[in-house]
Amino acid sequence: MKLILFFIACCLFAHAQTFAQGDEYIKGYVVTGGDTLRGYLGNTSDPWNCKALIFKKSRRGNEKSRFTLKDVSSFYFESSDELFVKKPADIDKSPAELSQLQEFPRIMIQRDTVFLQKLVGGELNLFLYYDFKRHFFVEKQNELTELLLIKYINTEEGVRKVFRQEKYKEQLSKLLRGCSRPAKFYFDSDSLSKNVRISNLCASRLTYLHKREKIKFSFGILGGSGTSTFSYSGEANGDQSQALYQAKSRSFGNQQHGTFGAFVDVFLKQRSSFSLNGEFIYRPSNYFSSSNNVTYRYDTRMDYTVNLQFSTVNLGIKYKFLRSKGFSLSLKANVALALISKNENYQIQTNNLTQSKVDPLATFGKTGYGYASGIQANFNPFFLQLRHDQILIHASNPSSATISIGTTSLVAGIKIK
Repeated sequence: MKLILFFIACCLFAHAQTFAQGDEYIKGYVVTGGDTLRGYLGNTSDPWNCKALIFKKSRRGNEKSRFTLKDVSSFYFESSDELFVKKPADIDKSPAELSQLQEFPRIMIQRDTVFLQKLVGGELNLFLYYDFKRHFFVEKQNELTELLLIKYINTEEGVRKVFRQEKYKEQLSKLLRGCSRPAKFYFDSDSLSKNVRISNLCASRLTYLHKREKIKFSFGILGGSGTSTFSYSGEANGDQSQALYQAKSRSFGNQQHGTFGAFVDVFLKQRSSFSLNGEFIYRPSNYFSSSNNVTYRYDTRMDYTVNLQFSTVNLGIKYKFLRSKGFSLSLKANVALALISKNENYQIQTNNLTQSKVDPLATFGKTGYGYASGIQANFNPFFLQLRHDQILIHASNPSSATISIGTTSLVAGIKIK
């Protein structure tokens, strides 16, 4: 019976030893030569100052690899969530033990390459390092700064006392973002980590707001076809001098015309529903004619032809009121300036089957004005737009005459950027 109990005890002891040996390795990874090796790392008691790491692919595996400080750039312990990063640092080696303190604050800097434990990451990185005392480092824009707490001994009122020069408070205040009020500073991991996290959160909000305020441009081209209506109001040339020319009505038929152009949208804020919209629209030919316009006398018929070639510069806004993945709807409204490049218009008199050209219908100016509106379906980067353009052109002779052209078009386009 005693042998059986002894055997069981030996087995349990062997099992415990095996388990203990397995526990000498902690799950994690090591980064060496640009490669990340995941497995189990030797549970070193001093990871800040280790000179080598033992790596195994499995906890109970026999195959081991040894990496020196030169080989390793970082390593990570999964169970304790601790990341150690190799960095060259200027380390304050001033004494911390009471028996070794100087009688005045003194910094003793030594350059060394060590493993720093990363406590907080972000715009500011906070690191911890241990040798014979605690060291905290803050990294900003790849510049590493040690937060200094210097102890020294001096005599005050006849009593020898230990004094602390808390330079870290001034250093950290300069490094932290000013958009939030810092919490109280203490020279420990929790207090410093809290303040650095607050600063990083504040920095991320500022970065986000900055991106939102950045002006964004989008431009492209469009083209399509539509139906135009033409109306003429006021007197025509010759109406005042010859009643023969006074038509009872001047009505023009609808015509199909092309619409071509380019546009630019300006977003003052990222992901804003509103954008400033500018367009250059070109209409190569706008031909209209009217016939069977009976004059007041002699049963004379007066026909008219008008051919306009013009461009419009449109300025206004777009509003995106519906969004879904890959699709959105927009409304647009613009004021328009029309630039007339060609204006041919005639009055053709027919009397007893005899046709003759008489004075032009009117002499029109080189510019006009109006508006453009529409609704647009966006299939990024393409879009389909139903639009209406209306312009008004005044005549210089006779001064009472005006032309109004309205075009309802269906156009397609593409955003180039």
